[in-house]
Amino acid sequence: TATATIPTQPDGSVIWYTLRAEDNLGQYADFPPQGAKSKPFFIVRDGALRIRDIQYTPFSDGVPGCLGATATVRGTVISQADTSSLGIVYIQDAEEPWSGILVRGDAAVRALTLGDDVTVRGTVAEGYSSSTAGNTALIDATVVDTHGKAALPDPIVLTTGRFQSGLVTDGTPEAEMYEGMLLRFNDLTITARNADEGSGFYGEFLVDDGSGPMRVDDLGQWKTVYTNDTTKKNLILLEAGMTIRSLTGIMFYSYGNYKLEPRNVADFDGLTDVDKASPLPLSIHAIELYPNPAPAGETTTIRFVTPVPGPITLDVFDALGRRVASLLDTRLGAGAHSFRFPTSGLPAGMYITRLQGGGWTAFGRFLIH
Repeated sequence: TATATIPTQPDGSVIWYTLRAEDNLGQYADFPPQGAKSKPFFIVRDGALRIRDIQYTPFSDGVPGCLGATATVRGTVISQADTSSLGIVYIQDAEEPWSGILVRGDAAVRALTLGDDVTVRGTVAEGYSSSTAGNTALIDATVVDTHGKAALPDPIVLTTGRFQSGLVTDGTPEAEMYEGMLLRFNDLTITARNADEGSGFYGEFLVDDGSGPMRVDDLGQWKTVYTNDTTKKNLILLEAGMTIRSLTGIMFYSYGNYKLEPRNVADFDGLTDVDKASPLPLSIHAIELYPNPAPAGETTTIRFVTPVPGPITLDVFDALGRRVASLLDTRLGAGAHSFRFPTSGLPAGMYITRLQGGGWTAFGRFLIH
């Protein structure tokens, strides 16, 4: 057994190292072996860690230097574990590369909601299952402290070619640095309804801004309104040729490809059928409240889609069927709408929203806690 000490280095230094064992005949073995994609490394940090310190790697395998270590970081929740989002918690602490990370942990972690400013502690890992392998994550995490609410970071605007399907792989530096972060892509065309046409259907489609096709995945709750699955009825079918003014989501790596994960309907903006050169005619009506559960005493947002123009009423009922709020009684055009709803004065519990138009009714359900 041998030991060695690496001398003290300046704060922020990236230190990599190799090991060589040699016998008395001059034969030797190296770790890592020559030609390996990476070397063991660490970042010198005098003070609190940032997400960058546990995400960053200078090497092309995507593996951070502190793999297996316990780390404590602070960030803002950009995706939550309930059904209004991805079902996965992500936090982000800056609007720059290497600043977002997946967090998997106990009940307190799973209860975090969008905009929570939290400090969490967990073990640094490369995913926690076959579907998340390749994503740096904090696993077995706990909430160390909460700091109230914070503004969500603005999505970083990038081009689809940076994450081009089939060409960009795990650890590609230009893509790896944005893993787990909130991103936005503008002026997109759907180039394939099924990204895996000919080999199967896995819920992914391709979009392109002219720089190369990128995958979009279906973990998020946008699939309650849109779909690329032709077997799904009463939803808006996403087909090749449609355009999207902007698409927001969190960058994810899975099964050999980087994929954008839009969280919900609000992450789609300006879906257009290019054959009609006008906003896509909506054939469904849907209603959702975001966030859900809604914090008591705060203002939240009800979003809905109306199929045709006409008179609209929007009411809220408690679990006993009593009307507690009449929010809208007006005429609206066809399309997507949102309405700010103050929950002040309403006790915690289950509530029902009822949206009515000419000859149709849609219901939603939400919790106040």
